[in-house]
Amino acid sequence: MTLKLEAKIETILFVSAKPLTLKSVADLCGVKVSAVTIALATLAEKYAEENSGLVLVDNGKTVLLGSKPELSKLVAELSTSEYFGELTHPQIETLAIIAYRQPVAKSELELLRGINCSLILRNLSLRDLVEEEKGAKPGEIYFRLSLEAMKYLGLAKVSELPDYAELSSPAVIEKILQNLAQA
Repeated sequence: MTLKLEAKIETILFVSAKPLTLKSVADLCGVKVSAVTIALATLAEKYAEENSGLVLVDNGKTVLLGSKPELSKLVAELSTSEYFGELTHPQIETLAIIAYRQPVAKSELELLRGINCSLILRNLSLRDLVEEEKGAKPGEIYFRLSLEAMKYLGLAKVSELPDYAELSSPAVIEKILQNLAQA
C-alpha cells in the first residue's frame, strides 16, 4: 500500500519540532514544491471540514501543524505542565552556560559540562528556552537564550543577569576551561 502525499506530509509535520520550508517537505517526500502546495491545500480543507483539533499553519514559505485557536486554553495547560514544569539540574546548568556565554557552540557546552548535551539542548529547544543558529564552520551549531526565556526570566537584555559582566568575560571562561582541563 502506497501512502498518499497528504499522509506523508501530515506525518512529517506531526513529528517535526519546528516549521519546515515547502522545499524541505518536497525533498523529504521526493516531489516538487508545486505538489506539496496542492497537498497542503487538501490538508487545510480536511482540517477545516472535519471535527479536528488541528490546523495547518502556512505562511507561504514555511508550514507547521498546529492546534485550532479555540483549543488554546487546553494547549496552554498542557504546555505549562509538560514543558514549563521544573527544569532538571543539568538543564539549569546548560541554560546558565548559554545565558552567560552566548552564542555558544554545542561542542563548547559539552566541553564545559563534560557530557553530551544533545538531549538537554533538544528539551530546552522544545521548551523554547534556547534558539539555534548556524556557525561559520559547517555543521557547527550555536545556542543562545531565546526571547521567550528572557521574558520568562523578566529580562529586557541578557546583560541584566546577575554578575553578567564578570561571569561572561572571556578571562573567566578561559579560567574555567583551564580548571576543567587540569581536573
